[in-house]
Formats: sequence, structure tokens, C-alpha cells
Amino acid sequence: MSKKLKEKEDNQLVPVCYGPSKAVVPLKSVKSDAEVRHGIVHFSTHIAPLRLHTDLNIPPSNWLRSSSKLEQHVRDLTWHSTKKPSQFSSIDMAHKSPDLTGEVDVITHSANIKKLLKIPFENSHISMMVHRVGKSLLLDEFDIHKHLLRKEQTEWSWLRQFYYESVLRDIQENMKCVPVPRQSKTRDNLQNMNLYSKFLYHSLCGSREDDVSEISRHTCIYNDDKAMIPDPLPKPMGSQTHRDVLWTFEDIKMLIGTDLPVFCDDSYCVSLRLSDMRTPVNVLTGLDYWLDNLMCNVPEVAMCFHVNGIVQKYELVKTEDIPDLENSRFDPTVVTDIAKNILSFLKNNATREGHTYWLYKGTNDDVVKLYDLTALCDEIPEKSSQNPFIVPLGMLLYRVARNMWTNETPGKTSLVRTLLENCLCLLDEKKHSQVYTSANYLLSDIYVPDSCLHDDWSLPNDSSDENSDEDNNYDGDDTTTTTTTHHVDVKTLSDTGRLSQSNELIRLKPFNETQAERCDEAIKCIHRGLGCLQYDLKVGKHRSSQIVEEQATCNSDEAIPLHYEPLIKTNISSTSVNKETLSLEKIPTVSVESKENDPQSWHTLSEGLLYRKAALAFSAMTKSCMVVDDMMKSYTYLKMALTCFDAFKCVLPQKVSENDGLLSCLLGLCGDIRLGLIKSNKTNIDWDQCMRQCTIEEQGIFEMVDRETTSLEFERLLNFDGDISDNVSICVECYDKALKLTSRKNLHVYIPLSKRKGNAYNELGVCYMQLAQKLLENEGIQNKPSENMVKLWTNGRQAFLHGIEVFEQIKDIANQALLHCNYGRLMRLCATTYTQIAVHSKLQEFTAKERFYFQQAIDEYKKALTLGNQGFKAIVESVKWELSTTYFNMASLLQDYAPLSSINKEEVEKEIITLMDNSLKYCKDETSFVNQPMYQFRAASVNHRLASLFHNTIRSDCTDQKRKHLRILAEKHYIKSTKLYQQMECHVEYLQAHLEYIALLESSLTGQTNMKRQKILSQILACLSYCKEPIKGLSVQLKEPESSQNLMVEAKTILNIIESRLQFTLQQLLKIFSTPLKKSKSSNTSENIEDLRSLYASSITIDKSKTCDSLTVKCDVLETLLEQVTSYCVKNGLSQDHGVT
Repeated sequence: MSKKLKEKEDNQLVPVCYGPSKAVVPLKSVKSDAEVRHGIVHFSTHIAPLRLHTDLNIPPSNWLRSSSKLEQHVRDLTWHSTKKPSQFSSIDMAHKSPDLTGEVDVITHSANIKKLLKIPFENSHISMMVHRVGKSLLLDEFDIHKHLLRKEQTEWSWLRQFYYESVLRDIQENMKCVPVPRQSKTRDNLQNMNLYSKFLYHSLCGSREDDVSEISRHTCIYNDDKAMIPDPLPKPMGSQTHRDVLWTFEDIKMLIGTDLPVFCDDSYCVSLRLSDMRTPVNVLTGLDYWLDNLMCNVPEVAMCFHVNGIVQKYELVKTEDIPDLENSRFDPTVVTDIAKNILSFLKNNATREGHTYWLYKGTNDDVVKLYDLTALCDEIPEKSSQNPFIVPLGMLLYRVARNMWTNETPGKTSLVRTLLENCLCLLDEKKHSQVYTSANYLLSDIYVPDSCLHDDWSLPNDSSDENSDEDNNYDGDDTTTTTTTHHVDVKTLSDTGRLSQSNELIRLKPFNETQAERCDEAIKCIHRGLGCLQYDLKVGKHRSSQIVEEQATCNSDEAIPLHYEPLIKTNISSTSVNKETLSLEKIPTVSVESKENDPQSWHTLSEGLLYRKAALAFSAMTKSCMVVDDMMKSYTYLKMALTCFDAFKCVLPQKVSENDGLLSCLLGLCGDIRLGLIKSNKTNIDWDQCMRQCTIEEQGIFEMVDRETTSLEFERLLNFDGDISDNVSICVECYDKALKLTSRKNLHVYIPLSKRKGNAYNELGVCYMQLAQKLLENEGIQNKPSENMVKLWTNGRQAFLHGIEVFEQIKDIANQALLHCNYGRLMRLCATTYTQIAVHSKLQEFTAKERFYFQQAIDEYKKALTLGNQGFKAIVESVKWELSTTYFNMASLLQDYAPLSSINKEEVEKEIITLMDNSLKYCKDETSFVNQPMYQFRAASVNHRLASLFHNTIRSDCTDQKRKHLRILAEKHYIKSTKLYQQMECHVEYLQAHLEYIALLESSLTGQTNMKRQKILSQILACLSYCKEPIKGLSVQLKEPESSQNLMVEAKTILNIIESRLQFTLQQLLKIFSTPLKKSKSSNTSENIEDLRSLYASSITIDKSKTCDSLTVKCDVLETLLEQVTSYCVKNGLSQDHGVT
């Protein structure tokens, strides 16, 4: 480009000179970068340098034409330059770039930036409106004459009153200040604008279609995976400027609109300026040129000088050399300090989103003031609607928040919530119901995201560092009173680092609510959203011919369409009709965009999604109540969730398949709650009472849903009609339906659901087993089990088998073992039923049916034991106990009701011994300390029964050798059992086993010599002496008030036996000692006889004593007597450990 200007110089057509050299002291360079976001990047054409003495007053032939895109843009550009940006220009720019809004520092027109940076260089008037969105400041010029001084008295009355009472009074009191200047619209200004327009048209060297380089960055790209209410706002309209630029000035990021024409060729870019030679370029003009080039990233400016419109020369000046021009010299570092200080002043004081601030400086004033108009407006509530910035700002807050949330901008969840809450504060829910509804939905989506369906309550892409920053910046209550007016001295704006920037976003509340609090807030938002929808549908304010929700603004560059029909309608039969037009008639008019713009479809989709979100929130609340075991509240919220989902299904049936995960979750929760209520026996539910305990918002949502749906599809799953088995069966049905909606690939959902289904089958089997147990207790004894009993067995068996199959599919070994164990218990119950039948039969023998079911139980327990041995110690311990019990019960029944009619006695005894040994085997392993007494008692019982078995066999006909062997075995087991009973202080059982052992000793007296009889009787007497401590413990038990009648009967029998055996033993010993013995032992014999006579006399006086009417007294008397017996045994060295010969 400079080459072409040089060629013109060589041809003596126009003189060209270059800018001055740099200053003696080089100025520090300024960091600046610009990126065009929307609009024209540059004119891709060569400028045509004008000939010397070209008269710019004469319009060129192409002036104001638009035959090409280039000419059209030049015309529009010159037309835009004659107008001031509106008071909503920054809001319009922010609507077009919601991704930058809240991120950049400033959004405004370039003219406003230049005005602010020129404050220390000129005593001009400043009047701008300031709004804060996130960390962004939106600046717009506010024309006082246009909006306050020239308007009718009814408009802006609150601001007009404030202006007259505060601002204008200061102007009048300060003699240096002059009245507010008006916008210059003199003849000279209009002529200069026309002259600049003609100059640009003269400079065009062609009008090709590709001469304009444009760019448009679409920033509102929404995530299709999110279930979002369609945006009720229309797409942003065209900008008021030709170019939106993201300008980085030092460390300040700004989104600005500019109309500077930029021309480029293949290698270089330049901006064009027209300057009068009679008016030298001053500091303000140079600063204006410099800032414009920096904002557009233009390296040079080509200045065309003229005199009365006659071209004199061109001058090329590099952008970095503009601060060094003669008469316009300034320091760029001072400009950067001004920018930083002004930004710090605004950010430190304009801190509240949704508030409107007024930045004002009077002409020749020494301070710049910032007024909080929203705070001033709030003092007059009836005038608050007169703030025209409320609605556009509320719409902007919504659009920025929606863009951040849908694109999941990292670390912005708290900011999005703050923006949406401020949006709701600004907008009227009746006048702007659609945006109000959508904002409430977004808030509910923040509080209860879809990820909570899988118990993931983390905020999208939020990190702990970002959250901690928000916590530090939050200052607590937002309602604290703050100063409504702030000011800064103009002189301090040029000082380096004079104003430091404080914490940004000090009103940003951290996101630290609990799950329950988040659900409550989401329900409130959903209730407000549904209320707005109902109101909007009721009043019918939505019309397809209007722009939804947003103030419709006219584009002054477009003609207003006139809707009319021709008076004479003709048939279209000409072949010259455009074929494309005819084909359009066959295309359906419904499209994605038309659906979103269709009010009815918007309302339908919004209502359905709100119902879906309500179902999700209620499901989360259901889970929270289940954690604290509040089943009634869980049931209430579950019914609300299913009702909301049913309404969602009615409103948006086409989207039900997309929400199988939610329905699966609700059905799973339904099964859980039914099981919980059944176990806690709370199936009688008063729904009215449940509703009275709900909040107003929860009741309101349920009432709206109730009006939407005629009947609840899932009502049967929530009712508790029928018996307990039917109710548990419905639980299984809930899990089954939930699993059908879940993919097997989704393991983190499928496996827990399968486990819950298997558990439900287990509960169902246990339920049938308990019903069978009750039926067994209530039914009379019959010859065979009743049909109901057999049916319960069959149903229970099928339930356990189905449960085992479910757990096998997901390879859950532990639960397989537990269900095999429960299946074994069911088989034991079947065996018990046949036992009772056999006991009341004529034979009273152990039957084959009992054996079959006991063997079935043993097989199931062994399966459970095999599975449990794979690392489940607690299960193994439990199964071993059950298996030991089964062996013990079967052996006991065989011992008590031996089937001698069908099996040989020896075979029965062998089987009993084998079963008892197996029972004892599963009690010998190491067990927990808690279960140790239980295992000891079982071992004692097994040894007691084995001893009794061997004792009983001795009475039958057998050889002496076998009888001797059986005596040894019986004695061994009696001693083991009594030791175990003694350790556990089981006094009755100890005395019973001990007396049987004494009976075993007495049976050996027959056929013995006196010496042998004396030895055996001495051993029996020693055994009886050991009954002293158990009798003492038995006396304590009898004195307890809760002692049972059975205990008293058993105690009476045992005491009588002890008394009789003691008398018999003493009597027999006395007879033996009374027989003449050897003379060498006569002295000892006589002494023993006296002791035995004394003991025998005491024993026979017990029956004659009148004081032995009560058992406790008899225990005391026997205890005293046994004390004397013990002394006798010790004296004579008698012990029970001599063995039986």
C-alpha cells in the first residue's frame, strides 16, 4: 500500500510524506492485541490515493450506492458513524457473545473507551450507565438531554428528581462547571461527515464481491446431551457497530464495537483519516487515532490533508509513532495507568450483578462519581418499573448463565446460580414468564443435576481450587447496607498503581449446600416454574407474531414490512414462476426452529421437563430419607416422584424412552421402600397425613400434577392390598421392571439392581417360610400336611431358587451362600412338620419324609459352606452352626423316636453316633467369643446325648467286654458334658447329666463284692458332694421373679432324686461298714460308722422337716447336708475320678 502511495508521489499526482522520527527518549511500548469476533475484519481492496487538488465536495459517481458489498458496507459504515450508540449497545454486544460475557473486563463501544481514557486530557462531560455481569463491566453512554431533560415528566421521574436535587445542584454551586453539553448537530459537523463519506467512496478502487472480509463466531453452542428447555429468547440481532473486537490492552480484556474502516492488500493494512490542514492534530485527535488503530490491530494510519475539501497531501504514520506526532505528543504508559485506575475504580464499587450504576462527571469537574441507581430506585418502590435497563439486563443475565451452564464452563457453577437468581429478581414473572420459567429450570438443574441419579452430586468441571476462591470472596449477607455514591479524583487516574483492585465478585455465594438443601431449593424453583407456565397458558400472552419475552426493537436500517393482499387475485399459471417457490409449498412448515418458536410446543416441552426434574429431585429426596430410615417420608416422596414421572409421560410421551434410567431408579426405590415398610409393619398409610407434612411447594407441585393426570399408572405398585406375600411379590415385580429398563453393560446400575432383586426373592422365600411356620403352629395335627402348607413350601422353594439364579448371574457368591442357607431352613421346617405328624401317630417313629427333608437341608448347607469358604468367614460360621443344628436335631429325633420297625437298632445307633459326631465336628472349630457359649452348650448337649445313648445300650443284652467298653464311653461323655455345663453355669442340665452318671455308677453295683461295692458307693457319694455348688446356683435362679414353672418342676424332680440317692448311698455304705472287717481297721471303721450314721440321720430328717415346703428352703437344707458330705469325702480321700470297673 505504501508502494502505491509512493508511485503516486513519483508521478507528481499527490505529495506523500512520512511521519516524524521517534522521540529522543523512546517511550515504553504497550502490549495490545485484537481479534475480530463479529462483523467486518477489513476491506480486502487497494485504496486509490486521490490526485492533487481533488475536490471532495463533489460527490463521486458511486456515492451512497450499494451496487457491491463493498459499497454497501461503506455506506452503512458512514451512516453508523453519524449516530451515537444506544443505551443498550453493550447489552446487545453481550447477547452476541455470551461466552465472553462474565470473562472479559469491559464490554462497550469504542467511543466510550476513548472518552474514559481522555478524562485526564480534557475537561469534558462524562455520562455512562454501568452494569456488572460476572467480572464484566457493561458501559453505555447515557444522554441526559435525551432521557431526562427532553422527556415528558412521567418518564424517569425518580432519576430526574435525583438529577435535579443532587447532580444539577452541584453544577450550579460550582462556578467552574458549565451546564451539560448537548450533542453537536451543527451544519459544519454534518458537512464534515458528508465530506468523509465522499472521501471513502473516492478511495475505493473496485467493488468486487470478495472485497469484504467478514467473520462471525457463533458462541451459543448448546450441549445436545442436556435435557434443556428451549431458549425462549430470539437469536441476537445485528450489532450497532460494524465490528465487535476482543481487545487485550496490557492485562485488560475488552469486547468493543468499532466502525473504523480498515483497508488491506496482500501484505499490509491501513486505516484512512481525513484531516483539515488548517486544524493541527492535537493530543486528543492523536490519542483517538492511536486507540482506534490499537483496537483494530492496524499498523498504520494514512492521513489525507485537505483545505476546504481540496486534497493537498497524504501522510503515512505508523501506529507506534502516533504518540510522537508534533502537537499531539502523549505517553502511552500514562494511558495504560488511566485504563487500569478507571477499571479498578469501577470494579471496586460496581460490585452487584443486576444493579444499574451511573458514571458521571460534569464539564470542568475534578471528580468522577459513580451512583448506584438501583439502590436509589429501591427507595421508591412504586417507581422501580421506570428503570428501562431492568428487563434487558435480566435477559442478558439469563442468556449468559444459560450459555455457561449448557457449555459446562469450568468453575462457574456459583456464578451461574448468582446470575440466574439476579435474573429472577429483575424480571417480572407475569410479564416475562417464559424466561422466568426457563431460569427456574436452570436453577433446579444446578441444584439437582442429572448425575445425581447415580449419586454423583459433584458440580460439572468444578475444582476444589475454584470453589475455595469463591468461598474466600464471599462476604456473607448480601442485604448489608452499602454506600450508593462513590467518587475518584481525576488527578489520581494518571498515577501508577494509585487504585488497587479489590476482590472481585464479593457477592458470589459459595456452593456448599447439603444434598437435602439442594433438593429443597430445586423443588422451590420447579414450583415457581410450573406456576409461571400455568399463568402464561391461562392469560394467553404468547403470540407467534411477537418476539417472545424480549423487548422488540426496530432496526432502523430495514424497512417495515406491510402485510397486504392484492385487490385482484390471479391464478398462478405462468411458466415463468420460480420453480423453487412452487416447491416450497410442498415442504412441511414444521422445523426444529419453528418448534422452538411455537409457543404451544415450548410450553409443552417446558412443562414436561419440569415434571421430569421434579421426579428426579423427589427421587433424590427419597434416597436421603431412606438413609436415615424414615420410611414414611420416603414413601411420600416416592409417590410424588412417580406421579411427576407419570405427568412427564403424559405431556412428552416421545421422550419417555430417553429416561429409562430415571424410571428404573424409581422402580428400584419402590421395591426398597415396600420391603422397608413391610419389615417395619407400617403398611397402613394415611396419605392425607403424609401430605400435611409436606412443604407448600411440594403440595403445589402434587396438585398441578394431579390436575394433569387422570390416573396414576404406577398406583398398584404403591398400594398395600393383600397379604404380606403378595406385597413382597410386588417388590420383586418392581425390581424386575427396573432391570428390564437397564442395560447389562451398565454394570454399576445393573448389578446393584440385581442384588436387590435377589434380596427380594430371599425376603419372599422367608415370608413364605414364616407363613408356613405360623400355619404349623395354628393348624391342628393331621395325618399329612395341608394343601396350603404344601403351597407355601413350593412358593418358598421357587423364591429361593429364583434368588439363587439371580445371584449366580452376577456371580455374587456371598448371597448365593445365604440363600442356600435359607433354603436349608425351609427344608428343616418341612422336616419339622412331618416330625409333629409322626409324634402324634401310632408308631411315633422317625419317618422317611423327615429323613428326606433333613438330608435336603444338609445338602443345601453344604453348598452354602462350599461357597462361604471362598473368603466369607461370617457366613461360614453361621452355616456351620446351622449344619450342626441340623445334624443334632436329626440325631435327637432318631434317638427319641427310633424307627425300629424298619431299621435295625444297631444301625440306628451307628447313624445316631455318626450324626452326633458330625454335629460335634462343626462345633469344635474356632469361633468368635460372642458365639462361644452357644457352641459350648451344643457340645455339652451332644456329649450328654451320646452318654445317654451308650448308657441305654448297656441295659440291653450284650457281652461283658462290650458292656465294659460302653461304660467307658458313657463315663467319658458324661464327664465332658458335666464339665461344659459347669463352665456355662447351666445348673439344671449339669445336675441332670450328673445324676445320670450316678445312675451309671449304681448300675455297676450288681454282682460286686463288698470291697468293690464300698469303692463304687464312695465314688457315688463324692459325685453327690459335687452337687452342692449347682444346687446353690439353682436356689438363686428359683429366687428370681422371672423363673418359669418348668424350671420349678424340673428343680423339684432333681432335688428329690438327689435326696433319695443320697439316702440310698449312705444307707448302703453304713451296711457295708457295719459288716465285720479286719481288726486292724476297727478304729477307723467305727469312726466311719459314726460319721455315716450322722449323715444318714440328717438325710432322712429332710422329709420329716416341716420347713422344707418351698424349693429354695429345700435347696438350702440340701446344700448344708452336702457340705457335711463334702467334709466327710475330704476326710476320707474320696473322689469321683476312680472310674467305673
